[in-house]
Amino acid sequence: MSIPPPFTERDREQLRERGISPGQAAGQLAAFAAGAPRTVLDRPCTRNDGITVLRESELERLCRLGDEAARTGRFLKFVPASGAATRMFQELATVRNRAPDRAARVADLEGLPEYPVLREFMDRTERFAFHSDLERELRRRGHRLRALR
Repeated sequence: MSIPPPFTERDREQLRERGISPGQAAGQLAAFAAGAPRTVLDRPCTRNDGITVLRESELERLCRLGDEAARTGRFLKFVPASGAATRMFQELATVRNRAPDRAARVADLEGLPEYPVLREFMDRTERFAFHSDLERELRRRGHRLRALR
């Protein structure tokens, strides 16, 4: 069995039209296959600790620098605050806001319309990327996730 060539003639034509060499495209495919390295978060960003509040007088100069960096390919990664996490956990936030107090147990919230989402979240925390961080933080505070579930 022979290995097919990495690009068809049509692929090569499209690459030429876009000014991309087959070598560059192969490199991009390899990077895509390898995946992005995982980001490990230390703490949330706050003003003056990860977030710089810009003065109006700085905006024009910084926009020019950003445009130049984009033109020369110096952007490595940009993650916009799209609100995806807010939407993903919206029902959980609703439960938290409706809870009689912060110490409310999951069972105490059973009558809420969002309860099935809360129960599913609690049952599947191990599937979230933050699971090990959550366990570690709870242990640090003297709790065990399994017991809290």
